Amino acid sequence: VGSAGSYPPLLEAMRNLTQTEAILGPPPAQVLTLGLARLGLQAEREEHAQREDALSQSIGIELPGGRLGVLLRTGANLPATVRRRIPTTRDNQTSLELKLFQGDAEYVASCSFLGRVRLDKIPKGLRGEVDIELVASVDKQGVLTVRLTEASSSVTGDLVLPTQQTPESRKKAIEAS
Repeated sequence: VGSAGSYPPLLEAMRNLTQTEAILGPPPAQVLTLGLARLGLQAEREEHAQREDALSQSIGIELPGGRLGVLLRTGANLPATVRRRIPTTRDNQTSLELKLFQGDAEYVASCSFLGRVRLDKIPKGLRGEVDIELVASVDKQGVLTVRLTEASSSVTGDLVLPTQQTPESRKKAIEAS
C-alpha cells in the first residue's frame, strides 16, 4: 500500500482537521478505511434503531477471554431465530453453561447480562465429539427463548427471559431520536 510519506495530501488534511501531527504508524489508507468502516457500522445501527420491528442491540454468549459471540445482530427483523452447533470443549464433559448478554460491545464487560442457560447430563465423550444445538429466538415482544439440546440423548436445557427491548422501549427510543 505504501508508506505514510506517500500520502502528503491525506496527512495535511488530517492535520488541518485534528490540529495535531499524525503519528506515523499504520499506513494512513488503512487507518482511514478502518475509520470509514466503523462509521458505516454506526450509521447502520442508527438506521435500525428507527424500526420498531428490529432488534435494538445484539444478543450473544460469552466466549473465552470475555468476548461477545454474537448470535443475533442489531437490526435483526423480529421475530428472529438462530441455530448454532456448540461442541464440547473437554473430554467427558457432562454439563454446559452459557452466559447471555445484550449489547454491541466487543467484550461482555460492556454489555448487559441477561441470564444463564445450563445443560446437564451430557453423555460423556471426547472433546469435540458431542455437539450441543443452541436455538435462540426473540419474539416481537422482546422475549428471548434459548434451548440447548444434545441430540443423541434428547437432553435439553431451556431459558426464557425478557431482553432490554420491549415494544414500549422501542417506541420511546424511536420518538427520542
